[in-house]
Amino acid sequence: FHSCAGSAGWRLFECAETASTNDLARSLHPWNAVRAARQTTGRGRFGRQFVSDVGGLWISAVLPAAERATRWTGFSLMVGCH
Repeated sequence: FHSCAGSAGWRLFECAETASTNDLARSLHPWNAVRAARQTTGRGRFGRQFVSDVGGLWISAVLPAAERATRWTGFSLMVGCH
């Protein structure tokens, strides 16, 4: 598990394998992200499980949604389309 500073204040934590990037991201502050080469128990919205083998992009980002949660409505869908 190592980290690198990104642009605009983002910090990216990278690991070769983890159970879930969501589990690791839960302990981070806003503007941090976790990327894994492989997840062993990856899950998406509504707890749906999916295969997360090497070669995919498995990432969870922590955003500051406390003040205006509606600001991020549809964000994951927009990211997935780009």
